[in-house]
Amino acid sequence: MTLFRELRRLFHAWWCVDRIRISPREGRLLVLRPGDMVSVKARTAEIRTRREQPDAVRPRVTYDCRTVDGSARLTIAASNTGEAVSIEWSEGSATISLDQADVEIFSCPSGP
Repeated sequence: MTLFRELRRLFHAWWCVDRIRISPREGRLLVLRPGDMVSVKARTAEIRTRREQPDAVRPRVTYDCRTVDGSARLTIAASNTGEAVSIEWSEGSATISLDQADVEIFSCPSGP
């Protein structure tokens, strides 16, 4: 009986923990790697670097990208409260907010 009670307590503790809950599409935006390609509003860019900025309320991932015309930055901010993800695209001094549908992802194949 003690084993059952202990398992029940562990399961309850796991179930009640706050977790970041996001859709699979949002999750893919947060785990891009250097070499992956994205298309933002029909402009293709290659992910060059990835930087994480952890935050308890709104963790962020910033990707430095190479475009045909130069460079750009894609910033993804997740929310652990179930709110929609925030996506920003910056080129030069211009920054625009995007919807998830504005970003297409083309992942590079994994290495051996």
